Amino acid sequence: MKAGCRSRVRDGARAHGERVGRSPRRSRPRSGPPRERSAYVRLGHPSRRPQEDRSSKTTLRDGRPGHLAGRRPGAARSRPVVPSPAYADSAGGRDIRTGPPGTALAWGTNASGQLGDGNTAGHSTVPGRACGNATCTTPLGKVVQVAAGNGHSIALLEDGSVVGWGANISGQLGDGTTTDRISPVRVCTHGQTAPCTRFLEGATAIAVGDNHTVAVHQTSADLATSITAGPEPVANGGTLTYTVRVHNYGPTAAENVVLTNQLPASVRYASASPSTGHCDTPPTGTTDTVTCSFGTVARGGAATVTIAVKVRSASGAGGVVNAVTNAVFATSDTPDPRPNNNSAVITTPVS
Repeated sequence: MKAGCRSRVRDGARAHGERVGRSPRRSRPRSGPPRERSAYVRLGHPSRRPQEDRSSKTTLRDGRPGHLAGRRPGAARSRPVVPSPAYADSAGGRDIRTGPPGTALAWGTNASGQLGDGNTAGHSTVPGRACGNATCTTPLGKVVQVAAGNGHSIALLEDGSVVGWGANISGQLGDGTTTDRISPVRVCTHGQTAPCTRFLEGATAIAVGDNHTVAVHQTSADLATSITAGPEPVANGGTLTYTVRVHNYGPTAAENVVLTNQLPASVRYASASPSTGHCDTPPTGTTDTVTCSFGTVARGGAATVTIAVKVRSASGAGGVVNAVTNAVFATSDTPDPRPNNNSAVITTPVS
């Protein structure tokens, strides 16, 4: 190559870690094999990355239209800008920052709706709030990280969900389509197709390239089990009805939730009615284990089952009929950060 000539990176070239050659476009996230954890991920063309000092994180911008809010378009800044505590990154023609109380602010070019303000009008030289819904009646809040590609923007929210807006020709917004969005839409979870019914949860970091997006994803679901019984006290020989509830406090959906109830010897099984899924039960009139498979329980959701039994309690000392004690516990294939609240016990007096 002749001195003074500048090389041009063609489509598919190995410019900044992208694979050589074309590959099928994906419009929803793809899961991969487990890898070592990383504190954060970040992509973008080397010429667009902030220059960093080891003593503190600073950012130098190149003064393209709208990059320096409040300054004339095209004005360059020669001194570092210290970012706010919430992390932000830009690889395209605009900046995004999170300002108190965690709202997404954007400015710069808006040809593809990448400012997320509900339109594609020109460009903005001062920060504006990204929309929090399709009608833009509320701002996008509870944002902990934002990142911007060549024509799209991505935000990580406090609850671990991810939203995106702007250009979507390669499916980089992850909503299962290739339709550009002028306001934020939720990113689908892997394996979904549009229109998605389940969305990405448990994200801990995001990063973007020119036309693609990546995220660090960790599943975790805090299940909590409770049990009630009635009537109380129950007559010996009468029907005792248990209501068991398994609630998922998140932060992600709980996969393959199973409730197990080893019936006490002093009762006989009568019936079981789950709110979702199915239950494997012993024959009516016997005492054994009731196992209910609820499937996937969404974050913030719950599954319940009503179990009816006949009481056959023996008398104890002084002719007093023994109380009935029943214990239940729930499990899931999703890691649980607080397994101690997965079980519950109740004791019902017998008259």
